[in-house]
Amino acid sequence: MTGRWVVHKGAAAGAALGVGQHVFLPGGNLRLVAALAKGVPVLYRCQATLVEYAEARGVVVHTDTAGQVAADAAIVTVPLGALKRGCPAFSPPLPPRKLAAIKRLGFGLLNKVMMLFPHCFWGDRDMFGVVQPDPARRGAYYLFYGYEAVSGGSVLAALVAGQAAHDIEGLGDAEAVGQVGAGGRAGCQGCRRRVAGAGARVGSRSAEQGRDGDARKARKPSTD
Repeated sequence: MTGRWVVHKGAAAGAALGVGQHVFLPGGNLRLVAALAKGVPVLYRCQATLVEYAEARGVVVHTDTAGQVAADAAIVTVPLGALKRGCPAFSPPLPPRKLAAIKRLGFGLLNKVMMLFPHCFWGDRDMFGVVQPDPARRGAYYLFYGYEAVSGGSVLAALVAGQAAHDIEGLGDAEAVGQVGAGGRAGCQGCRRRVAGAGARVGSRSAEQGRDGDARKARKPSTD
C-alpha cells in the first residue's frame, strides 16, 4: 500500500535525488499494475519453465500451458524464493555474479494486523513507531500506519516483523488484535489503552475494505 514517489516541484533536494515522500496510493498498488497491463495480454495460471535468451535472436519463454512465447526482450520479476529454487530455468545459465547475488539475498516475513475504529484517535499523523523494551520482541507491532485517507474508514495497521511475525502465524484474529493492545506501546498518548479497549469485531473481510468493526491479520511476505 505504500510507495516512494517523486515529490512535487518545490522540494528540489528530494526531486534531484529522484525520491519523494512516503505516500499511500488510494486503492493500492494494484492500480499501477492494472494501468500498465491495460491492452496487454496477460496469461493466468501459466508457469514459465524455461527462459532461452540470446542477444542476436531475442528471448523465447517456454510455458507449461501456453507453449512458447517469443519476444525481443523479457523482464523477469519472479519472487526471490522461486529464483533460489531454480524456477524458471535459464538457457544459457545466468552469469555467476547473478547466481551469487540470488544465493546471498534473503527475505523475511512481514505480517499486518488491520483494525477499524469508530474514529481516528491517533490524530492527523499517518504513521508512528513503537520501541519495544524487550530486544527479542523488537519486531512486534513496531510501526503503525493510519489508512483512513485511502480506506474510507478509521483503519490502523500494526506491522509485525522478525520472530514476532512467525509467532503471530499461530494466533487467531482476536488474539492478534489483543496482542496489539497488550504490547503495542504506540507513539501517541493513550493509543495503547484505546487499542486495547477497541472491542473490534473479528470478521472474514479485510478492514481495508471499510467494513465497520472488522479486524483481521493480513499476511504479507517481505522481500526487501
